[in-house]
Amino acid sequence: MNEKTLTQLFSLESNISHQGTDGEKGTGLGLLVSKEFVEMHDGKISVISQEKVGSSFCFTIF
Repeated sequence: MNEKTLTQLFSLESNISHQGTDGEKGTGLGLLVSKEFVEMHDGKISVISQEKVGSSFCFTIF
């Protein structure tokens, strides 16, 4: 992902949605819901991404 996408990734207002690896269509809500669940358990979610290589998502819950 590029820097612009990373900065908007967990924002409802950004409405980021791209086709999946098999061409499937998404709503862009999955990460927002995940973030809400993690934060409800006093956790944190983060992403490390290298454009055109891949992304890793990590979370902690307490």
